[in-house]
Amino acid sequence: KLDSLARYWPESASFATIANLPTVTTTSASNVRQTTATVNGTVNANGYSTTVVFEYGTTTSYGSQATAVESPVSGTSAISVSANVTGLAASTLYHYRVKGTNAGGTSTGSDQTFTTSTIPPPAPVASAGTNIGQTGFTANWSSTTGATSYRLDVSLSNTFTNYVTGYQDKTVAGTSDNVTGLTAGTTYYYRVRAVNGGGASGNSSTITVLLIPAGP
Repeated sequence: KLDSLARYWPESASFATIANLPTVTTTSASNVRQTTATVNGTVNANGYSTTVVFEYGTTTSYGSQATAVESPVSGTSAISVSANVTGLAASTLYHYRVKGTNAGGTSTGSDQTFTTSTIPPPAPVASAGTNIGQTGFTANWSSTTGATSYRLDVSLSNTFTNYVTGYQDKTVAGTSDNVTGLTAGTTYYYRVRAVNGGGASGNSSTITVLLIPAGP
């Protein structure tokens, strides 16, 4: 039987080694900002040089890809991999997954998602103070699209080197605030910023208010 087998299996015959597919896992994104994020994963090359990319996009069709910083990887243990993706839209849900390719073929990780941060709103327009009295006034400003609250500063200086107690970065829900506990006949200055989940806007223009002097 061995002689018979040898006639059909010559000594020169060789066997092709089949490469193992890489083992890939998509992990949570990090450093998510308004227009950028870092996507992460792990890859075990299973002994064969493996090219690693991340697919990403606003649907599970992805449509874009970024090469992992560590690509290509090799070895027989899991290696952390990542890619920095840029040019994203703010306040948007993105899908992504890691993909590894070696001589054995391609493996893809599971789909993961992240949502980019919100852009801060534009600065509100501050308007003249009203209800001016001897010890207080009402600060006013316009509403700003996308704002969830406002921050009010009131100062004795037009450079805001010092603040009236309780009126430094004071959170206000609406578009006005009654400023109280002030000194008659004194000049005050106020400014305001709009705020949302993406942060605070720049300052509005500065408004000057002169309180009514105390009577004789």
